[in-house]
Amino acid sequence: NQSQTGDFKIEEQQMVNVKELVMRSIKLIKINTLKTRQEIKLHYLEHDEADFIVNNIDPRRTKQIIVNLLSNAIKYSKEDSRIEVRLQKLDSEASESIRYLIIENLKTNSEINKARKSYLLTIIRNSRPKIMLSIKDNGIGMSEDEVKIALKRYGNIKPKNSSEPI
Repeated sequence: NQSQTGDFKIEEQQMVNVKELVMRSIKLIKINTLKTRQEIKLHYLEHDEADFIVNNIDPRRTKQIIVNLLSNAIKYSKEDSRIEVRLQKLDSEASESIRYLIIENLKTNSEINKARKSYLLTIIRNSRPKIMLSIKDNGIGMSEDEVKIALKRYGNIKPKNSSEPI
């Protein structure tokens, strides 16, 4: 795992159209739904194309995250089910609430070294979350304890009736 060995590199951050990135990720992963007859549906409400243009993200890593989330949704959902991807612009109140939660989480996270934490806090204090991406599926779900494990650094849980980590 690159993040465990320290080889994890983030590319130069740039302006990215997240809607296009999500659409490319769906197109890339859609072949996995052919056998299971699952449908991936993208919902977005835009007032302006600029609503989904974001700076300070690594498009390659962001796409990897989206593809991973979609892969898990496909893998753990029933056949003939729908996976819904929602992309929405945040209003200022929601943006500020999310920003506050991120800052509080960073402050209390003991698994991030001090220099990295300081860097991340500087970024989030000087910016506001602009959009939210959510992926809803009809999968097997996770218990509260499994969610806690999954949210820890390197946290792997085994799917029910399997020896393979999620």
